[in-house]
Amino acid sequence: EKELKDMVKKLVRLANPIHMKGKLKFLLFSLVVLLLLYPYLEETKIGLTILNVLFSTVLLSALYAVSYDNSHLKIGLLLGIPAFITNWLNYPSGHVIISHVFALVFYLYVLISILNYLIKAIVITPNVLYGSVSVYLLIAITFGAAYSLIEAVTPGSFSILNPQWPQLIYYSFSTMTTLGFGDITAVSSVA
Repeated sequence: EKELKDMVKKLVRLANPIHMKGKLKFLLFSLVVLLLLYPYLEETKIGLTILNVLFSTVLLSALYAVSYDNSHLKIGLLLGIPAFITNWLNYPSGHVIISHVFALVFYLYVLISILNYLIKAIVITPNVLYGSVSVYLLIAITFGAAYSLIEAVTPGSFSILNPQWPQLIYYSFSTMTTLGFGDITAVSSVA
């Protein structure tokens, strides 16, 4: 019986060629905490600081998730450091466009890396499930950032007055789930 269990463990390791072993649960946890706490923290200055820390935690946990070898670590750092720095620069002064561009590029890299891992996984493990949910949440956050960028570049692109990130994340999730309530719609050709 012990030999059979050992053989199954070896097969699982071989079947999942890229080892993000245990790393994706940190990313999932940071994404869930960010999305759950955002509505409660966006109103105060200390809350906004906490949100910035949470965004930084997501960036760092995403970097940790994709840093399973030297080349991915280097690419992750190359894309993640500007996203991290502009996240903090955006906090008090409003370099929104630069911040969103760097965040989008980094999140796209993370999404592609995790999707590559998920596609190659033959055996469904808890890590594969963490990665799947993380990808779903990251897609929504990435599109929310893209919508924010579109709104910053082309004001009035959405049918609500002065759309903020929470409304655009809501729009992203309602679009992804195909609910599309219609309370927010894209009105510009760019959007």
